[in-house]
Amino acid sequence: MAFVTLKDIGSDFHRLERFDGGDFVRWQRKMHFLLVTVKVYYVIVNPRPPEPGENEEESVAKTRERLRWDQDDEICQGHILNGMSNTLFDAYHTVKTDKELWNQLERRYITEDATTLDKFIVVTSIIDKLPPSWKNFRNSLKHRKEDINLDELGTHLRIEEDLRKEEKSKSEGQVEQKEGQRDVEENHENEVEPRRSKRMRIAKTYGPDFYMYLVEGTRTAIQNSIPIVLNVESDPRTYEEAMRSQDSSFWKEAINEEIDSIMGNGTWKLVDLPPGSKPIGCKWIFKKKLRVDGSIEKLKARLVAKGFSQKESVDYFDTYAPVARIATIRVLIALASIHKLVIHQMNVKTAFLNGELDEEVYMQQPEGFVVRGQENKVCKLIKSLYGLKQAPKQWHQKFDQIVMSNGFKIHESDKRVYSKFDGGKGVIICLYVDDMLIFGADLEQVVKTKKFLSNKFEMKDMSVADVILGIKIIRNNSCITLSQSHYIEKVLKRCMHVHRVWCEAPYEERSHARVAVGCEVQCGALMAHFALAHRRETRLDAFKFS
Repeated sequence: MAFVTLKDIGSDFHRLERFDGGDFVRWQRKMHFLLVTVKVYYVIVNPRPPEPGENEEESVAKTRERLRWDQDDEICQGHILNGMSNTLFDAYHTVKTDKELWNQLERRYITEDATTLDKFIVVTSIIDKLPPSWKNFRNSLKHRKEDINLDELGTHLRIEEDLRKEEKSKSEGQVEQKEGQRDVEENHENEVEPRRSKRMRIAKTYGPDFYMYLVEGTRTAIQNSIPIVLNVESDPRTYEEAMRSQDSSFWKEAINEEIDSIMGNGTWKLVDLPPGSKPIGCKWIFKKKLRVDGSIEKLKARLVAKGFSQKESVDYFDTYAPVARIATIRVLIALASIHKLVIHQMNVKTAFLNGELDEEVYMQQPEGFVVRGQENKVCKLIKSLYGLKQAPKQWHQKFDQIVMSNGFKIHESDKRVYSKFDGGKGVIICLYVDDMLIFGADLEQVVKTKKFLSNKFEMKDMSVADVILGIKIIRNNSCITLSQSHYIEKVLKRCMHVHRVWCEAPYEERSHARVAVGCEVQCGALMAHFALAHRRETRLDAFKFS
């Protein structure tokens, strides 16, 4: 029966919360109770039985005692490590003995809990010293003392004191009024006394107090002054913010992936800064890439050069770089619907890193990756980097050379459309910066083209086209539907119009947006409206080619 009880206790402890660095004293007490229950706590207090000497004979009892101590030591250490989070387990699993592990945890976390414990003791002592007339209020605070800090306790005490002063002044006024009415009441002694209920009245409660604050100023000023309130899940703005965020491990993975791509591509080499040259800076850009439904697809980190400090005719000569027009993409999708073409999508990883530079550009070493012992050196850019003014031009030149060497021809009406026809079968590539759509008469031609591009660039195969530039492509048996509902919801949320009702009326063609007189319209909202006007011509939610 005792064995069953012990087994049940052990299974209950497996459901305890693991120690993650907070409230160490409480976790230590629970762990102490567990170790005492399984009878292995003595290995933390008592030292290990000594080994026998070379010529000394050891009794069987002492040998068994030492072996039992070693076995219980492993069990004790296993229980302690099993009660930690994965992060703390990785940090402490190399400690040899459980006594050393126990002492390290005490030295590390007992100081942090001491501050919290001191504040808790102060709150408790203040509550206990309240006068007897505050008995009910004191009892209500005792039930919540673990969740109340000193500031909140002071606020509650001030509110209670004001309420008591107000009640006291009302009661004094009522006493004076009764004395003035005593003579009048004597004349009405014969009147029947009104019947009143003798039930005990219970004061109504409306839950805990909450506070509201009025902030004055324009919307832009408020957003700039309190970004945390309005952008709770915003992307990190600096390298330090990314390292301090809750998703720091995911941001580190994205940063390492970006650095691996840069170094594997041979983007720069460390050199001494030549006399008379001035290096440009660089910055980490962090972005959460979302799916159409609004969920997070991946976290992306991008190292961007501060190209705004470049000087024309010195650091760069030309910045022209075309992109595919939205109308071109719509026409190609319409042709795919009519001729039953296969549409696949690919993404070029670090597209701008593929272009080779003609100018000498020097850049400071990126934050977090400064080479130790070579802090004074700078990066001489051999290939293009995001943020450089000539980066788009160099990337498109490189792409043109690669695809034209394989027999593709550039379309004259849109320079970012490439076509190739071989044996009556054709393939069309439509490039928009680093996103591309591949149209083919059959799957074999599309796969062949994707294999060729993957050998030349570091590509991400996204298989059948799903979303391009925020436009969702939905293919049915007889038609292709383009939907931009997620983009519209994103614009409405940005412009504080989330609760607007959808309208089934079609959008009027060739209509122009005008600013309403007396209304404040943000520039971003107006630009988003123009983007929608250029991307869709019929309904606001979707249109079809059949």
